[in-house]
This record gives sequence, C-alpha cells and structure tokens, in this order.
Amino acid sequence: MPAVSPHLPGTFCWWELATSHADLAYEFYRTVFGWGKQDFPIGPDQYYRMLDVGGRQVGAMYQLDRKQLERGVPSAWLPYIAVRSADATAARWFRPAARCWRRPSTSWNRAGWP
Repeated sequence: MPAVSPHLPGTFCWWELATSHADLAYEFYRTVFGWGKQDFPIGPDQYYRMLDVGGRQVGAMYQLDRKQLERGVPSAWLPYIAVRSADATAARWFRPAARCWRRPSTSWNRAGWP
C-alpha cells in the first residue's frame, strides 16, 4: 500500500483483518509485503496487531475469538474509508427508514483534519 498523507475523502485509509489464524496470516503478509508488527493486548490471549511498512502504519489484524469461531464467523478484511466528517456522511446516507448496523465513529485522526 502506498504511503498517502493525508488520505483524501473517499479513499481507503485503513485495513483491518479479522482472522481465524492471525499468526499464519501475519507470516503470509510479512513475506509478501514486508510488513512489520506491534502487538497490543486486548484481552486474555488476544492482541490487536498493528501492521507497518518502513515504520508507517498501514493496517491491523486480530484473532477471531472462540465464540466468533464457534458461530462460524469467517475471516474478513474490513476497509475504512476516509471522510471529512463521519457524522455528516452518516446523516447523508442513513435515512430514517434505513438500518444502521453501527453508529458513525471517528477513528484516531489519521488524516490530520481537526
């Protein structure tokens, strides 16, 4: 993934992998893309693995927990798309009759906007 700063609205700005085999997935992507990692504990025997290329964070991955695996939750990539305002974008897209699975949220300020 190219280093882009700041991420323009409408562009992919973060990638997150929820996987059934975090260590195997990491080894694969490390070999293919040269990704480094930094693990942050998020629970018993769980961590959120930040991925980087040349010291620049490009995404993250984590191990699906036991309950998710028992329910058959598949491994999947979750792409994040940059917007100037999460609230304004959600207001434009989620109408009263629409079903919103998750409320809009502002992730850490990766793009440098206030």
